[in-house]
Amino acid sequence: MKKLVKNENGYTLLEILLSLSILSIVILVFFGFFIQSAKFSVQSQNKMSAGQLSQEILEKVKSNFETVKNDIDGAKKLNTTGWNKLYRTSITGEYSINIGNQIYYPQVKIIPAKDQNGEFSTQLYYIQVEVGVREKGVWNKKFETYGFKGN
Repeated sequence: MKKLVKNENGYTLLEILLSLSILSIVILVFFGFFIQSAKFSVQSQNKMSAGQLSQEILEKVKSNFETVKNDIDGAKKLNTTGWNKLYRTSITGEYSINIGNQIYYPQVKIIPAKDQNGEFSTQLYYIQVEVGVREKGVWNKKFETYGFKGN
C-alpha cells in the first residue's frame, strides 16, 4: 500500500500561474506610468522651448524694429524679407527653426496700437509672437508672447 504524503513543500501549477498573472498586471501598470511620464516630459520640453524661442524673437524684433517694421504682409505678419533681415539669412517660404528633434514655425504680427481716441498710432506698436508646430499638416500654437514697441 502506498502512503499519502500530506505535507508537500512546493507550489502547484495553479499557484504559479496566478502569481505570474498578478505580477504581469502590476508590471503593465508601472510600464504605463513610465510611458505617460515620458510623453509629458517631451510635451513640457517642447512648450519650454517654444516659450524661450518666442521671447528671443520678441526681443530680436524689438531691437531691430526700425529695420523690420515695414516688412509685414496684409495680415500684419512678418514676411520673408523681415525674417531674412532679422536673422541675416536668405530663406524662401515659411520660416522655421529646428530645436532638438522639433521644428518650430514662428509667426510675428506687428500692429499699430490704438490711441485713446481709437485711432491707430504711428508711435506705438503691438507685437505678437506665436510659436507653433505642424502636427499632421496643421499648424498648432504652442506658445505666444506679446510686447509693445514705441518710436
